Amino acid sequence: MKPLSMWEYSALLEEAQQKIVKKYLKKIYQIDKKLFRFDFGEFSLIVQLGQYFYLTKNPPSAPQNPSNFIMLLRKYINSKKLEKFYQFDFDRYYILEFSNKNKLIIEQFAKGNMILLDENDKILSSFYPTQVEKKSQYLYPQAKEFDLAVFIGKKYNLEDKDKPKHYCIYNNEPFLVCPNINTINTEQIRTFGSFSEAIEFAAELENKKIKNPQEDKENKELLKLYKRLEEQQKILLATKQQINDYQKIIQYIENNSSKIEQLILKAIAEGKKTIKLKIED
Repeated sequence: MKPLSMWEYSALLEEAQQKIVKKYLKKIYQIDKKLFRFDFGEFSLIVQLGQYFYLTKNPPSAPQNPSNFIMLLRKYINSKKLEKFYQFDFDRYYILEFSNKNKLIIEQFAKGNMILLDENDKILSSFYPTQVEKKSQYLYPQAKEFDLAVFIGKKYNLEDKDKPKHYCIYNNEPFLVCPNINTINTEQIRTFGSFSEAIEFAAELENKKIKNPQEDKENKELLKLYKRLEEQQKILLATKQQINDYQKIIQYIENNSSKIEQLILKAIAEGKKTIKLKIED
């Protein structure tokens, strides 16, 4: 799935603010190399660094053993109330601010990163190494001049920007569209109640490797069994062919016993030890 646009991130952020702000962070997991899960009671925030985040009530299963980075996050922000979840300067920096004043910065550009700050915005740890050392001040990017109306105009007609939004999947990619813009073939659209649901659906289509470990084990065993059955089938086919060949030889000998006897006598007279028979179908 391609990385989301800032407008799409804004829609997801708005949904998340309504569902998890003022909720307590129950648990943190690292599902895959760049995939994280933050449980806030009823909802879980799923973050794929550099690509997307979304809310779900059915999060992917988590591994048993947490990484060192996850253990550190749990130490500082586990069981803390999420006071704010906001975006820095309409850029791809998303900030979770907790009741103990710690902040978790989610950088959603390039390969992405996750950075934990203390109450003074000094770096405690990061998923990927940063250009500044630990305990150094985290430097937010320089503010940019940005014309929001122009940006909205690129995504929608300006007169439609305040109308209800429609969430959908088109060709396995999530889209956020206004209902009166008919630029997408409706036969290929699958609709959803929220943009988070659309992102979750698209992520599951792409990331098939996030599975239940027991299911993976069962699938591997089934694959081994299938390969063994294929090998046995090949052996059976070869054996069947041999049986057919032997039956042809026996049938030929029975039908041509006199001829074969004469050939044997001739070979003995000539001092030959073998004779050649041409068996035709």
